[in-house]
Amino acid sequence: MINKIVQSPVIKYGIIIGISLIGYFILLSFYDKHSTFAFSFFNSIIIGFGIYKAISEFKLDEGSRYSSSEGFKVGVFTGFFATVVHACFFTIYISKINLNFAENFLNDSFKPVLIDNNSAVYKAEFYSLIKSFIDFEIPAIVGFFGLLIVIIFGFSTSIILTYIFVKFIDRKAISKQLA
Repeated sequence: MINKIVQSPVIKYGIIIGISLIGYFILLSFYDKHSTFAFSFFNSIIIGFGIYKAISEFKLDEGSRYSSSEGFKVGVFTGFFATVVHACFFTIYISKINLNFAENFLNDSFKPVLIDNNSAVYKAEFYSLIKSFIDFEIPAIVGFFGLLIVIIFGFSTSIILTYIFVKFIDRKAISKQLA
């Protein structure tokens, strides 16, 4: 059963999503916006579109044998595969190509703003913790943390978007049957 899911659109759309994420990151780097956290929101759009296409194609291929649980597996595996592709590139990028990326990203996205509230205190503590790891200047450590962060964000995004799209596709099918 797993082989059927892996041979389905998982690999095809996983590679397409991964390459799209890499291309988007490189495009942002041309404009020096790749270290701005807000632009990573578009990653969710790229992942979501790919997962939706993978589930839709799988449902079309399966026809009446399609089930929500199988569609969910396809979506999750597609997102996970794309995340691994993107995370491998990202790890190489921050540990071999642009060694200053982690510090620039931290400064652009998490530098604490001095205001009187608890969130600024927590943000300052997080900033100093991450900054202490970066100050070691060991690319392997920075690469590992970059890999970990990209995988956590990618996997969680994939699970949430897959759940939403499976429910959407099932609801669309039910409304067609009722009409």
